[in-house]
Amino acid sequence: VDWKRVMFPASGSGPGVAGSALKGFKGMHHKPPNYPYPYVVGVDGAGEVESVGGRVTGLKAGDRVMFHSSLTNAHGGSLCEYAVMEESVAVPIPADGARPFSYEEAAAIPCATWTAYVALFDKLRIEPGRSIFVDGASGAVGSCAVQLAHHMGLYVFASCSPSNADYVRSIGADQVLNYHDGIEMVDQILDATEGYGVDYYLAVTNTQDAES
Repeated sequence: VDWKRVMFPASGSGPGVAGSALKGFKGMHHKPPNYPYPYVVGVDGAGEVESVGGRVTGLKAGDRVMFHSSLTNAHGGSLCEYAVMEESVAVPIPADGARPFSYEEAAAIPCATWTAYVALFDKLRIEPGRSIFVDGASGAVGSCAVQLAHHMGLYVFASCSPSNADYVRSIGADQVLNYHDGIEMVDQILDATEGYGVDYYLAVTNTQDAES
């Protein structure tokens, strides 16, 4: 194992199902890897650390971790029994709370959460006390964005289908809109804010709404 890398079995873990590129930000899609086949695909995974390289300091054998591998990694992705990756992309699975995360649950976290994090903190540079509209809030990336924005102290407008409205409220949305209303959601937000609107807009599902 290379000194920078960690190897652990990923068998039994479910790959995270999430869009890895936010619509509305261009140039974020991975190019196909230029490696000979067979090539292991897959992005998210979780498992127990089997062994570490000599200069790995933050992880040890036996640690339960989740990871977000790169599709351009010469060692392949996550859909395999054993995965090899950089230490920097493996994160310990939280052990506190009412019950520990299963590997299946943990494997669904990295891609969606890090995508939302980059959008909010690197691209939009959100600040506490402001407001945001998360358009498409019930999916993987959108639901992570709602929780992160709420945790940062923003007032969160969010759109989703009526069947998911209670769920989106439960994770931190202050006001939930029916995404079937389309462009009418803009008027609803303007009415709710007395014409001010919002400070940030994150389009997870439909860039046409953002352009409007």
